[in-house]
Amino acid sequence: MLRCVMGQSVSHFFSLRKKKQKDWAFPEELCPTQCFDQTLCIGSGGFGSVYKGRIKVYGDEDRKDVVAIKRFSRDSKQGVREFRAEVQLLCQLRHPNLISLIGFCQENGECIIVYDYMPNGSLFDYIFDTSSFKHKDPLPLTWKQRLKICIGLARSIHYLHAGVKHAVIHRDVKCSNVLLDQNLVPKLSDFGLSKMGPPTSSNALIRLNSNYAVLGTFGYVDPEYALSGQFTEKSHVFSFGVVLFEILSAKHSKEIPGIRMTLPADILDPSLMGTIAPDCLIKYLDIIQRCVRTTGALRPTMGEVEVELERAVELQERADAEKELSTTSTSLGGRNKKIGRFQKNYAVSLYVGGIGFGPVYKGRIKVDGDEDRKDVAIKRISRGSEQGMREFRAEVQLLCQLRHPNLISLIGFCQENGECMIVYDYMPNGELSDYLFDPSNIKNKDPFPLTWKQRLKICIGVACVIHYLHAGVKHAVIHRDVKCSNVLLDQNLVPKLSDFGLSKMGPPALSNALIKLNSRVSGTFGYLDPEYALSGQLTEKSDVFSFGMVLFEVLCAKSGSREIPECVERGETFPAMIDPFLVGKVAPDCLRKFMNIAERCVRPTGAERPTMGEVQVELECALELQERAVKIYSTILNYSKRIQKAL
Repeated sequence: MLRCVMGQSVSHFFSLRKKKQKDWAFPEELCPTQCFDQTLCIGSGGFGSVYKGRIKVYGDEDRKDVVAIKRFSRDSKQGVREFRAEVQLLCQLRHPNLISLIGFCQENGECIIVYDYMPNGSLFDYIFDTSSFKHKDPLPLTWKQRLKICIGLARSIHYLHAGVKHAVIHRDVKCSNVLLDQNLVPKLSDFGLSKMGPPTSSNALIRLNSNYAVLGTFGYVDPEYALSGQFTEKSHVFSFGVVLFEILSAKHSKEIPGIRMTLPADILDPSLMGTIAPDCLIKYLDIIQRCVRTTGALRPTMGEVEVELERAVELQERADAEKELSTTSTSLGGRNKKIGRFQKNYAVSLYVGGIGFGPVYKGRIKVDGDEDRKDVAIKRISRGSEQGMREFRAEVQLLCQLRHPNLISLIGFCQENGECMIVYDYMPNGELSDYLFDPSNIKNKDPFPLTWKQRLKICIGVACVIHYLHAGVKHAVIHRDVKCSNVLLDQNLVPKLSDFGLSKMGPPALSNALIKLNSRVSGTFGYLDPEYALSGQLTEKSDVFSFGMVLFEVLCAKSGSREIPECVERGETFPAMIDPFLVGKVAPDCLRKFMNIAERCVRPTGAERPTMGEVQVELECALELQERAVKIYSTILNYSKRIQKAL
């Protein structure tokens, strides 16, 4: 029998035979005696082979899904151990970049696991062995595709380290264990060697093998682990660094020792020549060098690696855009006469809002090398405002250094004749606060309330950018004014964090204590970290508190500074405060996860709050729980309709 694992614990399934629970019948077309032959084999390794098959979808007799079936060798005791280890782990893990478990079977000497089928095979095939692709001649992966695959893989490993109650040690991170779906989204697979570590709050995920047997794949094994038998989360970082090298060079991992003495031109995959921006390549090589350092203490965390890779993508995208538009970067202290012409042409009808110490107008500018005009937002600092001038310079200085897909983009600025202006990309969907509290502010359309999935994706985007500010730049940036009105939405509802006038540059991002003592407390009432308000000590955990308030507002569609406190004073329970539009639309597991994240973010002391990297991973897990629940509900609904039709 094939056990379905949706929403159940592994102990439940391993006891099914004793409890005589209802099982799925193993589909006839997957019967081992009929279908496990070499014509259907799509891969082999470890302690078994993988076959392609089709299974009927529960509740839909006409639909059959393509799946991958891993059959463990009958005579291998190690294979049985790996089977149980993999099933136990995959029943507990949910992440968009982890392979999904559909079901498993253990009877009559057969051990079988069924996964989602990955039509694009493994990353190894694309990098080293394109001849393994049947019925198609794939093009080499572009540099941008490779970077996105790296980021997805980094997110999955970061989730294993920080996004689950007990950290998971994979022990076999390599290109052949990275599978690619139809959209080239990476899925980390093969958890047979994995081990459950201590709670993720631990700073040292160390597991000592009793028999000192070093497990893994030659070329990817952390030398520190090989010598001592002690496996830490930094052992994964080493293996991931090797994968990064292979993706860049299309050379096997055994060539990694020469990277420190080799020029980039000598290690680049020939298909990538001339396509990688110099700044992006420098950043990428720096990540590799840090990941493969000899000792784990010198390597970055996977959260830091993820942020650095996102920075590399941003550098590449920026270089591509500059090449396409033939534009030049604006540096601090420069003058832009084209922007200056706007100062005599402001109209009330063009006013779109006010941020900090000045109004914001909508305008259009002509981009160099392009006849079309571009919509922009122009922030005009109030004349005579000393604080406004300080915020103007602080914002320009920061935005000239920061690049991230979820940060508002600086197009240019002007400081002359008493005028101070900053020009940004225009965000047609306005502020997140408009959608949550005041839809009447959204002009020229009648907006629908944001769906729960849209809200989750917005939260993940904002978490991602704050994590970048804390850990992805040389000197950490503390925003100090994270709130819904500072989250702008583009045409696709992608969030962009804005308004850096109050931001402060802290010590290096690798510091564990981003503390800055201020004589003056700044921020917005309702979002202000109480610890910062009392002591004047600003840390990265101050931004975490503010983000926690944003999470509550996103869930409740109520202002954290006014409406939520009023509800609490009236004695309302939290379920009663949830946005009525969302009632019945949020999966219970997802809601519990989301509530837990928000509650941890707003704890009284910074030491009790998670990092933004941990928050991002937890939110991605919440999204996965929501998507999985929707899929299950859809299947059940479809099945019910078929029963009603039959009756």
